[in-house]
Amino acid sequence: MSTGSAMSADDKPSETHEQAAHAPGTVSAQRTSGREILRVYALFLVATIVLTWPVALRIGRDLPGGPGDPEMLTWNIWWLKFSLFHLHQNPLWCSEVAWPFGCSFAFHTHTILYGIIAILLSPLGINMAAAISLLFLNSFALTGLGAYLWCREFGASRRGAFVGGFVVTFSIYRFGRGMCHYNLLATEFLPFFWLALKRAFEIGRLRSFLWAAALLLLNFWQDVQLFLFAGLFGIFYLGWAILGRPRRLLELSLWKGVGAAAVAFLLGSLPYWIAVVPLLSQGEYAVRDNSPPTIADVLSFFVPWPYHWLLGKWTKSIYRSFPFPDIETAYIGYIVLALGAIGFWIARTQKRRIGWLAVTGLVFLMLSFGENVQVGGQTAFEFSGTRYSIQLPGALLKWIPGLRQFRVFSRFIFLTVFALAVPVALAMDWLEQRARSPRTRKLVLPVLLALIILEVASLPYLTHPRLLPAYAPFSLLEIIRNDPERTTVFTVPPTIFQPQEQYFQMFHEKPIYGGSLARRPDFLFHRYYRLPGVGNLFWERQPMFKEKDADEGLTPEFVDRFIEMHNIKYLILAPGPNHRVVRQLVESRFPSSRQWYERNFVLYELERPPAGRPLSIDLGERWGALYVGRGFFLPCPLGSWAVQPEAELKLPIRGKAWKTLTIEMTPFTYTGSESQTVELFLNDRGLGGATLQPCFASYSFAIPDGALDDRPCSTLRFHFRYCVSPSELGLSEDRRTLAAAVRQLHILATPPQDLPTTASQAALP
Repeated sequence: MSTGSAMSADDKPSETHEQAAHAPGTVSAQRTSGREILRVYALFLVATIVLTWPVALRIGRDLPGGPGDPEMLTWNIWWLKFSLFHLHQNPLWCSEVAWPFGCSFAFHTHTILYGIIAILLSPLGINMAAAISLLFLNSFALTGLGAYLWCREFGASRRGAFVGGFVVTFSIYRFGRGMCHYNLLATEFLPFFWLALKRAFEIGRLRSFLWAAALLLLNFWQDVQLFLFAGLFGIFYLGWAILGRPRRLLELSLWKGVGAAAVAFLLGSLPYWIAVVPLLSQGEYAVRDNSPPTIADVLSFFVPWPYHWLLGKWTKSIYRSFPFPDIETAYIGYIVLALGAIGFWIARTQKRRIGWLAVTGLVFLMLSFGENVQVGGQTAFEFSGTRYSIQLPGALLKWIPGLRQFRVFSRFIFLTVFALAVPVALAMDWLEQRARSPRTRKLVLPVLLALIILEVASLPYLTHPRLLPAYAPFSLLEIIRNDPERTTVFTVPPTIFQPQEQYFQMFHEKPIYGGSLARRPDFLFHRYYRLPGVGNLFWERQPMFKEKDADEGLTPEFVDRFIEMHNIKYLILAPGPNHRVVRQLVESRFPSSRQWYERNFVLYELERPPAGRPLSIDLGERWGALYVGRGFFLPCPLGSWAVQPEAELKLPIRGKAWKTLTIEMTPFTYTGSESQTVELFLNDRGLGGATLQPCFASYSFAIPDGALDDRPCSTLRFHFRYCVSPSELGLSEDRRTLAAAVRQLHILATPPQDLPTTASQAALP
């Protein structure tokens, strides 16, 4: 690739930023014109089109990357538009998946920024697939431009800075994330934030601080992990800068700027904190407990990526031992490492203080290896008959607020690569200066770029059809879409990790029973697996499918309760393992009135229970998990324990007739405990309160007119006075916090004069 038209070989320092000379141990930053910025962006865009071919050729038709997560992230963009313009609700809360419980998107990979851009592009006739491809290509070009400007800030020439930016934007990390995680590919605003942070610290202008806050918000609304990346790398820079200019901390302008930036960021991120703070206080989300950490394999640091255009056919056999070969890589490239080493050596001889970048790169390289050393997919090793594992500093992250939920350590490798950008740029300048003739000098840039490309290229880049004709039954989904009734769709095999249901939902636009969520509360995670019968149909359990257990669990009573609880009208049977057996189970247990077929898919219209019938729930049975929501533990013979001061049940109550609620409860009591009290709310309408007797007793409540509406499912919320842990009291080893156990619940449709007495209902003290 020729860059002679954009970058002259005789780059020399030009005018500096105001007060830039105060930066500790750096060469004066280079001023960059708008025309130069456009030329550099265009060069990176052309390089992106070439190195990700055929993505540009298939804009609007295919999605970049392999199948799986790209469908999930495409659904994220669809969800943002659907929730805002169709449902008119906050997109950080999703009521349409895991219906009727819903799920917060505070910890989800929501890619809100990309979603907003896609919405703005839609009036121009640019569909979601085209918008994603354009954003995909732009993320490479803009990341390269940002890294280029970062290198120029440290005194690199134009040609050197281009090589530094090239190393960052075409790193294996970005190629790998483009295969599956568009949200983490969106690194385009990270370099600009760090650049704004550097200038804000050095110059001290309020405008620079506000620019830094704005750029930090762009990273934040793209993905919270990018926000963490921005802050972690920024901390290393600030630590170095403060050591070089400690008196800067005494300047009032610095603290005024920091305060203004903090206020601007908090205001811009306020909708997120409103959604996430209640979840953090409830302690529902335990990501690390549910999923094993994804770490970079030490072996991958030395072995090219399995998608390499030439070497991949040999390295794939090595990567097969890795649990996630696409993303468990720390490969940077030998050319990049050699240039980085030369650059750090040159910086030392020229007394340029960039040693902090070496420290930063090593720290993040170590963090990318996770909590334990992994070599060839193994974290446990044997020596002299003893098995052992090697602990790493990554284990400390679980103790740091904000990072304890971090699971994919291999992502830290991007920060290591970025730390090498400046020394690589300086090495490029040094090599050109060492060239003996102008002709040789002109060859340095293309030769280095060619060598780097040979190490990282993965041509042709993976793409797959946007509509996935072998994956989605579009004629069947159109039948569901055209039904005006607002009912739920149940897909078998149901999944919570694969994006099958959401991808279908983009076309039928109905609530779904399941849903692939990157972050989900524990009660939803356990619900899918603990339900009798249905748990045996999960995709993840198919290799261990137990037909006998499913046959026993899918009793007519359970299926009837399941359909009523989730308001299911349509069931989609998708192809998968044990398809014949699962189809026999579905057709023999789920009552259907009509069936439609498309290829290997079957759509069933189910017969639903009548509305207004009495409801009886036994939370001592396993299928009581159907009704247990937030704040309740899984049912056991004693009932279901409320483990939070506020807990809720979901009840399939349809109709507006007068009703009576009778509920059997017992409090958790201990020596010296005060009387446990409870207040009940149905759809946020108060039903009254009671002081619980120290044993199982029944309490009756009249459901007031207006508490029920046309919704197919209602929320019964409990507010308890106290919730304590038996282990903390020294009573047992049970570490749960307990309020009361709920066992039996009955709801009857009765006229007002037939309401039962409420003698067991005591007034609140």
